[in-house]
This record gives sequence, C-alpha cells and structure tokens, in this order.
Amino acid sequence: MALILWDYDGVLVNTIEIEDKYFTAACREVGIEQIHTCEDLVKLSQGNFYEECIKVGIDIEKMEAAIHIFEKRIKELNCQIPIFQGVPEIMVDTARWFPSYIITSNTETLVAEKLKKEHILGIREILGYEFEKSKVKKIEYVKALYPGEKIYFIGDTSGDILEAKASGVDVTIGVSWGWHTVEVLSQANPDYIFNEVSQLRDFLYSLFERPNE
Repeated sequence: MALILWDYDGVLVNTIEIEDKYFTAACREVGIEQIHTCEDLVKLSQGNFYEECIKVGIDIEKMEAAIHIFEKRIKELNCQIPIFQGVPEIMVDTARWFPSYIITSNTETLVAEKLKKEHILGIREILGYEFEKSKVKKIEYVKALYPGEKIYFIGDTSGDILEAKASGVDVTIGVSWGWHTVEVLSQANPDYIFNEVSQLRDFLYSLFERPNE
C-alpha cells in the first residue's frame, strides 16, 4: 500500500498572484522589511519557510500576524484562489485507494474550506502550520501511523523536497506548475519532476495497478 502526502500551495492551488498582492502587503503592514515581492517569497521557499524566515531576520510572531491578516483579508474580499485543473480529481481518486494527507505551511482552516468548496473528499488530515511548522516533523507524524508503508510526497518547491527527503520519504515528486521552476526544483534532486498534471496523474494511477512496488 502507498501513502500519499500532498503539499497544497503550488500543487493544488495557484496562490502566486494572490500572495504577491495581499500577503506581501500583510507583511509590510506588520513591519516585515525583508518581504516586498513574490520573488522574496520564492527565495524563502528554498528551505523550510519558517526556518528561512529566521535566517534572514524575520520575527516569527510578525510572520504569524501577517498570515492572520492575509487569511482575514482574502476572506473579506472573497478572493477566488484558482486551482490547477485536473489535480482535484487525482486527489479524490488516489484517496480512495491510498491513505492521503496534506502537509502544508498554510493554515488548516483555509485549506479545509478550499477542499470543501472543490468537493475534494477522502483526505484524512490536513497538517498546517498550526500543527507544526516543520514539514519534517509533520511527515514523521504521519509515517508513524503507517509503519513500513511506502511514502510518496508531492511538492512544488525545493524546500518541500528537501524536507521530504530529510523525513525519510521513499519517493519525492516535484511539480513545476507551482512556485519553483524545474531548474530550482532540480537542485533538491527529487526522484521525479512532472511538468504536466497528466504526468502526475498517470504516475499515481499506476500505483493502483502495482500497489506492492
């Protein structure tokens, strides 16, 4: 049996434009001087987001305040965060076959609302930043629930891949339709990089045909 772990931002949803507009504004509002543009956020995603924030001198309490402002603002404005077409169907199908979790730096509430709106059923748990800031620890928590099972992790940043590797994930998959380009993803040496949603679909669906591999 396979265990499927999904990242959220950049894999299921395209948050780049919204975060560039509203999250960077929230950072300025709370006095975070190190974040001005989307490119600043891209750089901070080359490792664990919160650890990278600390490295450049960002106060984590300010970052948490910015996250709350951002979440409140997009709800007030009823911002429609676009999904990557085809991914919801893949998530629903694979969740029928294999235990599936979301490992994200986003808030659990925001992710849960999006899953409900898009009718994405079967995800067993959303592990957001409220649960634990380290994706390594979040993945280790899920691993402990399924000892000995082969684990697949899907992410869109080099930081995602590095944390998945550090946690002992068996197969790491980078997707290039999110925050990081193929060139940046390649630096983390994922087992696979997919440029099209159809490639990810075909790979994950093949696991159902060969579940013991």
